Amino acid sequence: MRRLTLVALIGVGAASCSPPVRTCVSSAECAIGQTCLGGQCRGSTGSVGGGLGGAGAGPAGGGSGAGVGGGAGGGAGGGSAGGSTVVTGCDPTAVDNGARDTDCDGLTDLEEYATDYGSGAKSDPCNSDSDMDGLPDGLEMGKTTTVNPRCGMSFLQDADAASKTNPTLADTDGDGLKDGEEDVNQDGRRDGTEPNPLRVDTDCDGYSDKQELRDMTAGCATNPTLRDTDGDGLSDGIEGKLQPPGADPRGCGYQAAATFDAEPATGTNPCGADSDGDGIQDGAEDTNSNGRVDMGELNPNDGADGMGPAQQACATANLRPVQFHTSALPDVQLALVPAFMEVSKVTLGNDERGIVFYNPTTKVSGFAFSKTMGVGASASTEEATGRGVLQGIGAVGTPLTQTFTSWDGFGGVRASYDVSASRDAKDFANELARRFVGMAASGLLSGSAGVSGPFKVQALYQRRTATRAVVVVAAIPTSLFTGAALFEVDDVGGGTALAQAGDLTATQCEAFAATGNAKVDFLWVVDDSCSMASSQDAVRSAGQLFGNKLAAAGLDWRAAGVTTGYYPEATFGGPPIYDGSTREWTTMASTMSSWFDRSNMSVWFGTSGSGTERGFPAARAFIDRQGPQQRGPFRSDANVNLIFLSDTGDQSSTTAQQFTSFLQTTFAGRQVIAHGIACPAGLDCGDGSRESTPPTYGTVVQLTGGGLGSIQEFNVANPNAMQRARQETVIDAILSAAIGSTGRQLNRPPISATIKVAIATGGTTGACNVNDVPRSRQNGWDIDAATRRIVFYGTCRPNVGVRVAVSYRYWIDNSPDANGDPCGAICVAPFVCDPNTKTCVCSPNCGNTCGMGLVCRQASCTCEPDIQ
Repeated sequence: MRRLTLVALIGVGAASCSPPVRTCVSSAECAIGQTCLGGQCRGSTGSVGGGLGGAGAGPAGGGSGAGVGGGAGGGAGGGSAGGSTVVTGCDPTAVDNGARDTDCDGLTDLEEYATDYGSGAKSDPCNSDSDMDGLPDGLEMGKTTTVNPRCGMSFLQDADAASKTNPTLADTDGDGLKDGEEDVNQDGRRDGTEPNPLRVDTDCDGYSDKQELRDMTAGCATNPTLRDTDGDGLSDGIEGKLQPPGADPRGCGYQAAATFDAEPATGTNPCGADSDGDGIQDGAEDTNSNGRVDMGELNPNDGADGMGPAQQACATANLRPVQFHTSALPDVQLALVPAFMEVSKVTLGNDERGIVFYNPTTKVSGFAFSKTMGVGASASTEEATGRGVLQGIGAVGTPLTQTFTSWDGFGGVRASYDVSASRDAKDFANELARRFVGMAASGLLSGSAGVSGPFKVQALYQRRTATRAVVVVAAIPTSLFTGAALFEVDDVGGGTALAQAGDLTATQCEAFAATGNAKVDFLWVVDDSCSMASSQDAVRSAGQLFGNKLAAAGLDWRAAGVTTGYYPEATFGGPPIYDGSTREWTTMASTMSSWFDRSNMSVWFGTSGSGTERGFPAARAFIDRQGPQQRGPFRSDANVNLIFLSDTGDQSSTTAQQFTSFLQTTFAGRQVIAHGIACPAGLDCGDGSRESTPPTYGTVVQLTGGGLGSIQEFNVANPNAMQRARQETVIDAILSAAIGSTGRQLNRPPISATIKVAIATGGTTGACNVNDVPRSRQNGWDIDAATRRIVFYGTCRPNVGVRVAVSYRYWIDNSPDANGDPCGAICVAPFVCDPNTKTCVCSPNCGNTCGMGLVCRQASCTCEPDIQ
């Protein structure tokens, strides 16, 4: 039967406009003198078939000499260099032209006679390639079928009917390249490695496609489909000293700072990533990517300045390694250190849903996925939903949360939990996948980790649109939550590792001179009502941690206090009464701890304060220096941190938004962050009333990006060791956020797992591996992802003026659709989106659509008879 089918196809081809054409994947499958174009073997002259025509100069032939494919010869059979099939038999007066396709290009003769492409230009029904650009007229117009059943395989179906070019204009976009030159495989679809015949400047780097492909205008043969040919982080236009207006300002809408060289007198090599040979990529040295050597930057044309700490931290060979894992349909990409040796794509049925991962060394595991159904109104809503999913696996402690905005502009929430599940570490990640996407999920981790929970969990919730949210969860057994594992969990679950599937990365190198200690002023706003004794005790117990951590960071800090009853309350006909107290600024951790110590009645905040707690007015009274106990002002050059400690919400008429606005106005130009150990929304935390939804103090914390813990963790009369540890975790997180806001802010949001730090030899306060400074909150460095500030601790703090270099990779937003499709939702089955090239490609085996006796031809993504 298969041989009979083949004979039948040959019979059809013999009766068509031209002889049958052999299908191919590469030119090696074609006869001598032919090449593989559009999935078919074509003559080197460009002919699809037909006999040799005689000499002639017909109006559509466009030339004289031996016409290839001219059928009867003469007339319309002029020479063709573009792959045309020239035939005879066309008749503009024929009544059945609507049913004719004489040249087998997919356009009916009626369409070719009647369609005006501008200024009277029409295609020729007897020439399949009227403009001689190498593409059949019908393919240029998106034709996928022909009305002529005798055309057989000489008809070329358009692989992308939505994309059209002008069949009467050889160079539709006017960039100097014929349409057939840009559509290299001549299939009508723009593949990721092909220039766009509809765009003068396909990659929008400022150069036209012809300038890159032929003219080497940038100084070398750059790639017209890659904005950054050498992948060094600088666009070809900037490296080639390009100046406005660029080749296509209307089509590309160039952003001058990202396209044109700010210093055209000097340029770098757009075809080589390291122009000066110092081992550091050009884009890493030009940290703001503008083509000019600005203050604080390395010179990509001067190899001498890439020595010392810069060489240790920033040379390509010395960079911190990272691997990128992409799941296309969920539109998720994760940057993971190579130690995550087990990474798998999770599927549900035929749909790819996310990524599950595991590090066998640290035992960190996790899951990343996106949801398109039931997306919450905010990232905080998503956090509440995700917490409910976790509670289906094990009991979940009250979360510690922090709001933030992701590097690509999406609202997010970070949350840390204690989960009491006793599962194996691998099985915990697998159960996350099943609970989030469906119990029938497959592609999960195999085997056992050999270590079980309970777990420390870090989760990220990112809301992209009303129909797309992303969740990343990283977990580690609590018994192993020390050292590097702490940072690894945060790197994965903290948000810096996450991007969309089509996003790119580049390397950054920042070299600078270390500055002196930063200043931080803390104001405690403490509920002094009768239900707060145990909570104040918990803070006193954590006071030593407070002092030690701030000392390790080398901060110039001080703290003051005010109770929630310290606000003007007027009596009937009498003066205002301040039913509360304040505490003067101190730089001593022991003094600050004494405010929470009931054994020291003279300075204790106490529990006999007003039953009407108004933290917002109290904090404002302290800041504005009102009332009978006025204290010194905040330092004008210090970062401002408020810490609310209360088991009920603010009970004044001031809203969270109004108080936040007051803080931002009063301390304009400075970092101002509010933190909270407060009652979660809707709960009664001990004073007999329920906190509002949304919560008062919690909302201010969210609006300013601080750390938020639950007072329920502190409102325990006799806490055990585990509860004490949890209380310290909350204090530690608040301090980390406060300290993080004081460090040096990096120029771009870093992928935190890729950060590497080096310091000049002998330049630290004590012993330290200066060539690769460790990540440590005791003796090393740490990063605050919310503010992208890097902070140094202990013996690894650099002395003032000492040279420091920091390298890292950062994400480049390369996804046009926040809702999950890097191709912009243009791919139609069996084509799928390739997130790396942002183009539609044939899905494996044509999407499993080929029936019995048929095989998938990947080149054309069509099912054809199996004649092997």
